[in-house]
Amino acid sequence: MPDYGKGIKDPEGGATSKSPLSSFTRWLQIKKYQYEVTTSLYMLTPTEKFVFNVIILVLFTLLVAAAVAYLPNHIAVISNRLWYYVHGEFLYATAGTAAQSSTKQALETTGKLVQGMASQTAEQVVRQAHEL
Repeated sequence: MPDYGKGIKDPEGGATSKSPLSSFTRWLQIKKYQYEVTTSLYMLTPTEKFVFNVIILVLFTLLVAAAVAYLPNHIAVISNRLWYYVHGEFLYATAGTAAQSSTKQALETTGKLVQGMASQTAEQVVRQAHEL
């Protein structure tokens, strides 16, 4: 294992240092080493490492940008579908009840008008029939 994979030695006693900064530095060094070993970057030249890392960075950036742009809308679509599957109606079904009540009222008013006109017409037909 390389030197940075081992503990950081104190100059006086040889014991490992426990400061937060040195612990964090050691953790970063270990993560860098694991990344290089996992992706086989230790076998590449510095230029090849740079190109590979740039490609990985660009792909990761595109993934994050797509998640930020499209994930909120996707979550809204999924939640609306879940609401529909659970309740059987859309979230905006209450807007239909106002339209239904106004339609019912209009039909009742129209029915009363037609009934009144029909009774007047019936009276006129009866009068004309008596005159003949």
